[in-house]
Amino acid sequence: MSTLLQSFTNGRFFTITTITTGTINTNSIKTINCDRNYFIRRSLKGKTRTESDIEKYREESEWRKILELAQSIGSDGGRNGLIEFLLGEAKLELYLEGGDLIRGQNLLKESRAHLKSCLNASNCSALQVDANLLLAKLHFMSGEQPLALKVIEASGISSIIGGEKPLPHRIMKLVAESFAIKGMCLEKEKSIDKGLEKAITCLTKASDLTLRYLQNMEKHLGPYAIVSVGPILETGIQRAPILFIQNDQITKAFNQYRSIMNVCETQSTLNTRQVVSRKLAELIIRSVSRSCWTPFDTSITTLSGHWKPHRYFGQSLFNPREREEEVILLLLISEMLAARNVVLDRGSEFNETRRQSLENVIAIHDLLVIALTPCKYYILDMFEKAMKFSFEIKHIWLQFGLSVMETRKFPLRAILIFKEVARIDSKDPVPCILAAKVYILELNNPEKALEFALEALNRDTEGILASRINLTLGIVNAILYEEETETVKKLKKLHLHESIKYFQALAKGPVEDHLAYYHLGLHMAHQRVINDSMHHAQLALVLNPYHLPSIQLMILCLSALKKYQEALSLCEASLEEYPDQLVLLYVKAHLEQVVSDNGYELALQTAKHMLRCCKNLPNEDKDKVLYSGNNVTLTGTNYDTLSLKMEQTLSEIVSLDSCPILGEGAITIGPGLEDGSLGQKQLWNLQLHLWILIAELYIKLGLISEAEACVAEVANVVFGPLSHQLMYVKGILAKARQRYAEAKSYFQNAISINPRHARALQQLGHSYYLLGNHLSADKYLRDSLNVDATLHETWSHMGCVLNELGEHKRAADCLVTAIQLEATAPILPFNLSPRNVFE
Repeated sequence: MSTLLQSFTNGRFFTITTITTGTINTNSIKTINCDRNYFIRRSLKGKTRTESDIEKYREESEWRKILELAQSIGSDGGRNGLIEFLLGEAKLELYLEGGDLIRGQNLLKESRAHLKSCLNASNCSALQVDANLLLAKLHFMSGEQPLALKVIEASGISSIIGGEKPLPHRIMKLVAESFAIKGMCLEKEKSIDKGLEKAITCLTKASDLTLRYLQNMEKHLGPYAIVSVGPILETGIQRAPILFIQNDQITKAFNQYRSIMNVCETQSTLNTRQVVSRKLAELIIRSVSRSCWTPFDTSITTLSGHWKPHRYFGQSLFNPREREEEVILLLLISEMLAARNVVLDRGSEFNETRRQSLENVIAIHDLLVIALTPCKYYILDMFEKAMKFSFEIKHIWLQFGLSVMETRKFPLRAILIFKEVARIDSKDPVPCILAAKVYILELNNPEKALEFALEALNRDTEGILASRINLTLGIVNAILYEEETETVKKLKKLHLHESIKYFQALAKGPVEDHLAYYHLGLHMAHQRVINDSMHHAQLALVLNPYHLPSIQLMILCLSALKKYQEALSLCEASLEEYPDQLVLLYVKAHLEQVVSDNGYELALQTAKHMLRCCKNLPNEDKDKVLYSGNNVTLTGTNYDTLSLKMEQTLSEIVSLDSCPILGEGAITIGPGLEDGSLGQKQLWNLQLHLWILIAELYIKLGLISEAEACVAEVANVVFGPLSHQLMYVKGILAKARQRYAEAKSYFQNAISINPRHARALQQLGHSYYLLGNHLSADKYLRDSLNVDATLHETWSHMGCVLNELGEHKRAADCLVTAIQLEATAPILPFNLSPRNVFE
């Protein structure tokens, strides 16, 4: 009984006829056809083998079984070229699989001997080609690149590649390895131009053959089989685009990476796809601008051939249409594949593997953050999934916290994450600074912010972050001082001195910081030391001419010095640079009222233009026109923690005069905007102020009916039915019609909603004065001054009331104070320039 044993090599096959009885007779081996078929006939005593055994084992890389089979055949009666070939091949592949280093070196030596013996024993050109290719592979792995290249060139591989005919699986892999080795050897040659072109051609062929080989093996073994191609081919697939990059051929590298990504996926190519997708994303981020980026050319999907891998094609093929879209898609693919390969076992034997897999995921997360942050998108789900393998991994926790913080949706969650980062690394001040920033900008809790800022200072008193810590401490102390009533401020002057101390330390640092001068200038402005404030604002603008808060402070200082025309000129010049900056337009509207003869009409036109800008803004631009990153309040406002607490429970109540309007701390909610983005809420808050401004301008123009119609039109849509601003503006309208009792009721409603609305208290006190109730007027004017003592109108009203009560000396003092404050009063309160500016 006999069977036919076929072992495919380079499109040829060796056939061994085995007989169940008899002995090995190597002399009976006869060559039938060395050009195409190499037949070996022998007798095997006590052994049975089928022709599918060797074929199966070689295709499935079962090299130990091949070794056992070849050794058993050879031990029965001598060795011939085929047996030596099988032994050499099996031992070389076993060496490449790794393991014991000493045993590996022995395997390499033995493989070299077997392959040379095969070349000496065999007179078949087919077998010699295959043996030479394996020997070249052995030379390459031994670091003998010139010798490897020489053997490949002399092997006769050209007879295989002619016409790119279909190849058996094992031979396809062997040819692919030969191309990869040849390409990497040519890469080392000195003749760069010619050698580079040949090297890339070989590496490209190796890449195509490898991918096609893996696709063929999937068909052969099933969709869930994973085939390893070894380090040579894994390197060869990625080497061609790297060579392009090293020689400044970015477009060709770009196209080569895309070509690999377009290949139909198999289980065996997932790791390759993960690496290539990341490398391509890195290449686009670093070297491909928007103007140079082009969509993927799907025409290459029509290329076909036995040596070409199958590619995705068809109408349903997704093709990114923007540079950012392709980058994010690639990184998401890479992150998904890398995250599932992270080693979760905490055993010490897996430490190195776990570290490498984790570093790979972290690198992808960092790239995603780089790609998404300019677009203001943050993938929280990605970090949440990463928590399963992020035990005590500070970097991932910190990235997670930053992403949560920047979404501005979950500030308390961001605080908890930063606390965990601070616990993981007890010496790093960064999480403490970030937690303090969240408490200031999002939670309006400067007390907690001060705790974290002091902890950061304890961790890094003189380090590279000392300037940021001083800035945070200065801002926190300034807010703690400014948010209190006048009575408490006298008891808390320590916060004022501490704030100035930290800002001065920042200004005297090794690198001058415009923020230090800005905040010092703002301090001086609140203390009405206008010339010093202007000086510091100018220094800030010298260091950073594009710093909007400093520009706003400079404009307000000019208006406080009654240089209205200069202030308007600076405002208009700034608007040429920032034509859609709504806060500057708001300031311009107020300056136009006092500069021009028809100022009210001009201001009304500016205000209406602002409303049109607000309404016509697309959603994606709403954050751009507002001064993001800073708290900005309008029209004589002050910090008001009571209103903020009320707003957290009553979403229909809006406290614009106590809650910053255009910055990170704005948490006011308008009708129908509970689920809107921060930019939409800020924009809605600004619209509310604009409607109040328009109503006031109509009143100044004597158009009371128009003002009433204006307020009635937007009463519920913009203000909300329980808004204290709505009550306030209705009181102003009633007062303009000299309906003082009605006005008093509206102002009472306003302060019942927001007891610390300084202007509502002021107008209520003045209404009582006009109604003749001087004691009540005195009470409410005192309350207004306790909230905000910088309003000269309130001091003037108080002087009139005290005069009616017969307290003439105190009345004179109040009127003098009113005159002094009015002499340095800006066109809008200095609160317009935000306290919590971190950038």
